[in-house]
Amino acid sequence: MTWIPNGYAEVVDNRVLLDRYAANSEELGRPIFATTEKQVVGSTDMGNISYLVPGIHPMIKTAPTGTAIHTEDFARFAVSEEADRAVLDGAKAMALTVVDCWTDATVLQAANEEFAAF
Repeated sequence: MTWIPNGYAEVVDNRVLLDRYAANSEELGRPIFATTEKQVVGSTDMGNISYLVPGIHPMIKTAPTGTAIHTEDFARFAVSEEADRAVLDGAKAMALTVVDCWTDATVLQAANEEFAAF
């Protein structure tokens, strides 16, 4: 057996899709924080997927900045009404981004062009 140290690739956010998501999130009153083209988000196969098709992996804030994930503090924040609203707003922003892709052909074209250039 051969051990593979890291079977997950880093996530490559598609800037076209991420900009649309950011605009939709802002419209919902949740501006996003600084983003990078590549980000480490833990162990997720979304990174592998982002090398096959244009994608994004936005993060939502459900706890105060500096709260470590997988802790009791984080768990307390995660069950709050504020966290519930954050999750719903994140889902709405993602859904609105999908609607943008369906209703504006230039969005998918630009996303695919960016992906092809990567």
